[in-house]
Amino acid sequence: MITSLQHNRKRHDKAPVICKSGMLLEMNEQQNLFDTQPLQWQLDDQDDWLAARIAFAEAPYGPYDYSIPTHLENALRPGVRVSVPLGRGNRTIQGYCIDVLNAKHADAASVNVARLKPVNQVVDEQPIIDADLLKLASWISDYYICPIGSVVETVVPPGIRDRSGTREVIFLSLSAELQGRLSEIKATPKQRIILETLEQGGTDWTIRELAETAGCTVAPINNLRKKGWIVAAARRVRSGSHEIPKEKREFDLELNQDQAKALASINGSLDAHEHKCFLMHGITGSGKTEVYIRAIQRVVEFGRQAIVLVPEIS
Repeated sequence: MITSLQHNRKRHDKAPVICKSGMLLEMNEQQNLFDTQPLQWQLDDQDDWLAARIAFAEAPYGPYDYSIPTHLENALRPGVRVSVPLGRGNRTIQGYCIDVLNAKHADAASVNVARLKPVNQVVDEQPIIDADLLKLASWISDYYICPIGSVVETVVPPGIRDRSGTREVIFLSLSAELQGRLSEIKATPKQRIILETLEQGGTDWTIRELAETAGCTVAPINNLRKKGWIVAAARRVRSGSHEIPKEKREFDLELNQDQAKALASINGSLDAHEHKCFLMHGITGSGKTEVYIRAIQRVVEFGRQAIVLVPEIS
């Protein structure tokens, strides 16, 4: 006997459905007559994805995840450079692949596969930075709280990095306020030569090129930059243009007594395989760098590696 619809509505929120056999079914019960579970091949397809984690050497640094097209699966590995679309305009930018992820990766849950953009191109045939250096770069990034893309860019030797096709170069130009007004300003003869060189030569002057053409050091150029008379701007150029000439290798300098004493202390620790920290005190020009170079040479002789952190000079 069929239960009345009115009585049934008091007990259930959803209206009942009567099937051909006269049985009373709720809407959700009727829907369960059909198997809505995904098939095994559908589950396998959901887990069959690859993503590349890409970091950039300049803002917005990242890292960001990109899908790996089928034709790039064999070529895209950690340590290679890639070209990827970035932002709403999908402008092409070059970055470093720091990891390849799949459904079994520890960070797989953080990847929104449906929203990934595909990698455009793999730049390098072989990784230009190996797994150990990537781990070191990751540690430096965490320890010093800096973008990993900037660290990787620093770790990669310039000779290898420049072969990617472009590199960033700082160009100098004359301030717009001084255009046609050089005769009105007070400047030293050397400063005037620098400014006139810029006025006549346009905006494609690197710091080294300007110093060599004007016959001066970098110091007066930096002074003019501080005054705002010279404007600096970074641009990417093709590798090979505005290259810095290779410096001639110099022979080892003869160490003075204090330098030799400092080097002996450092070498003693290296020879004994001891971990020690050394603080070398000396005024500018006293020869500290020469001691560093000799210590690095000793480390290389052991078949080991050294990192030189150069302070930024404004």
